[in-house]
Amino acid sequence: MYTALLVDDEPWALKGISNSFNWEKYGVNHLYETTSSSDAMNIMLSKNPDIVFSDIAMSGYSGLDLARKSQEEDMNTEFVLVSGYDEFKFAKEALKCNVFEYLLKPIDLDEAEQLLVRLTNRLNEKALTNFDLSVLLSPVQDIHKLKKHLFINGLGKRYSHYQIAVVSGNWDVIRSIIHSIPDTVFVTIKIGSRKYALFFNNDSDAYETVSRSEHPKLGETSWGFCPQFENIEQISTKYREAETAYYDYFIKSKFDVYRFNGSESHATPACLDKILKYVENDKLDSAQRIIMKQPQIFAENNYNIMHLTFFFNQIIAFLSYRYYSLYNDYNFMFTDFDQLVNSHKGIYHVCKYLAEAISLINKDVSSADPGYVNFQWVIEYIRENYHLPLYLEDLSKKFHINITYICDLFKKHTGSTYTDYISQIRLEKACELLMSSGLSIHEIAEKVGYSDYYYFNKVFKKRYDITAARFRKVNN
Repeated sequence: MYTALLVDDEPWALKGISNSFNWEKYGVNHLYETTSSSDAMNIMLSKNPDIVFSDIAMSGYSGLDLARKSQEEDMNTEFVLVSGYDEFKFAKEALKCNVFEYLLKPIDLDEAEQLLVRLTNRLNEKALTNFDLSVLLSPVQDIHKLKKHLFINGLGKRYSHYQIAVVSGNWDVIRSIIHSIPDTVFVTIKIGSRKYALFFNNDSDAYETVSRSEHPKLGETSWGFCPQFENIEQISTKYREAETAYYDYFIKSKFDVYRFNGSESHATPACLDKILKYVENDKLDSAQRIIMKQPQIFAENNYNIMHLTFFFNQIIAFLSYRYYSLYNDYNFMFTDFDQLVNSHKGIYHVCKYLAEAISLINKDVSSADPGYVNFQWVIEYIRENYHLPLYLEDLSKKFHINITYICDLFKKHTGSTYTDYISQIRLEKACELLMSSGLSIHEIAEKVGYSDYYYFNKVFKKRYDITAARFRKVNN
């Protein structure tokens, strides 16, 4: 899983470093060893090891020289410097280079064991954020670049298949469940405060193992798997399948282990044609009743989040077309599944929103706009609580305004949709923090109300045409 470079110009000392650590036990499966500091520099720059153990005082390049070069090249390598001299100046320089540890020779075996535990814990935490999701999800794959990226991150094809899961819950629980999967290596990407993407290279089907797990806290996690696949060119498509399966919890109102079923991906959601026919014939009560039955129908027919998004947009499109002349100021907005999940608590609330839209559609909103005062309270509440989950259903209850009427008021008085307005507030606050704080982008995303790190990056790039990381670099 990890690679290490060991360098000392004394052969006996190099052998001592190599023999002091149980490398394989802690996931270090490839060692480069050399007594030449010049060779060490070349290996470090060409192989980009995760760990470098180096003598601090050598002919040619010193261990500090190697650490400084690693910093200059932004290599993200962890350094352990070893010295036979207990000199403060060496320790002081090591701190300047962000060296992980400074050890004195001879190396104590108990100390070596504890060091490797701490070191691999650091590498494991870094692995949650350093894996570049954009490389995997690019619609136009550079296969050579993709293979290199997978190999560097420990996901070379050791086993016959790949598999992807999107999962949420406590990381310690998730990790203990993953470790029960036989014949597999994996890389983890943290994409939210409690949400992760798992990329497996395996023989056995990870879905089968996890779904049969007897872990006492399995029910506190939710999993979405794609089927196993062999061709890495499919990785972008397969990630979307895993993400689609993950959102089955939104459809079925239950955390569980789900797998994508592609055979149903193009099915038309139940009763959609009947609902549209009722609307066309102004039988709105009948349309509402069928809409409110959809949560059960969706669960029974294994429809997924893509079906729900299609269902939602088809009804919105038809309402907009059917009643445009009656109420041309009414603003029905289409959505993607990210917006749907971030605006509603579950499928029941999506259906309730549609039912309320139908109940309101024939009512003529007073030109005096009696809901405007309450709407001002809504705006003030959002500005003060943008960092919290903000669902239309909750705002509707809190301020006694119909959900669809809230959406209309947003468009009328702010020029934006409800979703866009909240995104605007959150992203403006994110920009302030990117320019003025030392918080990581993960921390900033959570601080402004985005629990899903990947979704935060997506909306930030869409709004400003620049990534959050690039924005921080340009403005600092």
